[in-house]
Amino acid sequence: MCYQDLQGERLTNTQIARLSDRNWLRTNARRIYKDKINLLAEIDLEINGISQPVVIKWFGWRNRISYWLSPVMRSRAKKSWDAALNLLRNGIQTPAPLTVYTLRRCGFIRCNFLLTKKVGNYTLARRWLRDENATNDEKITIVETIAVMIGKMHQSGLVHYDLTPGNFLVSNDNPANVILIDLNRMKRRIVLSRRLKMYDIAKLNLCTCGLNKEHASCLWSIFLEKYDQTNFAQNRIALRSAIRRRKIHHSVKSMRKPSNHKNTQLF
Repeated sequence: MCYQDLQGERLTNTQIARLSDRNWLRTNARRIYKDKINLLAEIDLEINGISQPVVIKWFGWRNRISYWLSPVMRSRAKKSWDAALNLLRNGIQTPAPLTVYTLRRCGFIRCNFLLTKKVGNYTLARRWLRDENATNDEKITIVETIAVMIGKMHQSGLVHYDLTPGNFLVSNDNPANVILIDLNRMKRRIVLSRRLKMYDIAKLNLCTCGLNKEHASCLWSIFLEKYDQTNFAQNRIALRSAIRRRKIHHSVKSMRKPSNHKNTQLF
C-alpha cells in the first residue's frame, strides 16, 4: 500500500516521478550543490505554467535504523517544510518553501524531497568570514545579523542543531542580508535552557580563542553582545563550556566515522 503526501504548489504525476528519481536529477540539474547522503541541486521546473529555477533537496538515509523508524516519523522533507514556515512566521529569513513531497509504502518512507525558491547572488557566511579581502566591518555586520536571527529563533523555542557558518547565505550586495538554510534537524522545545542554547550556538566556530581569553575584535564577543546583551556574562561562561563539549564530541565522532562514507539507498 502506497501513500503520497504533497503540500504546497501542485506538481504533475510526471514531475513527481522525475523528481523522485535521483539519477534523473543528477542528469538534468542545472547545478548540483551537494551529492552525498542528500542531494541538493538547482533545476528548472514549471509551476503554475511558469518555468523557473528552483532548488530541490532530495533526502537519503544515513542508516537503516532511521529507515525502520520512518513509519512513526515525519519525513525530513516535511520537517524542513514545517521549520521553514515557523522561521518565516517569526521574521527569520529562509528560502521560501514551494512544495514538499513524501512517498510511503506500508508506512515506510520511500522518497521525500523539498522544493524551495532559488536564492541568487549569495555567498556562504563561512567564505565571507574567511575571506581576507572582506573588511572587518562586513564580518561584524554578518556576525551581528546572525546573532539577531538566532536570538529570535531561540526566543521562539526553536533549536537548529546545525548552526555552522556554511548554513547561512549572505547577499553579495548587502552583508546584512542573511538567510538560514538546512532546517531538517530543527526542533521546537517547550523549555529551552541556556546550556542548550549555547550548545546550539557553539558550532558556529567564530573565533579560535574558544572564549578562553579576551582579545580585540573577538567575533564570539561581538556575537554575544548582539544575541543577548543583558545576559552577556552568563552566556559567555555557558558558551565557553559548550565549545569545549563540542570539541570533545567532534573528536569522538571523527574516531567513529568510517574512512569511506558513501551514500546509498536502502531499497
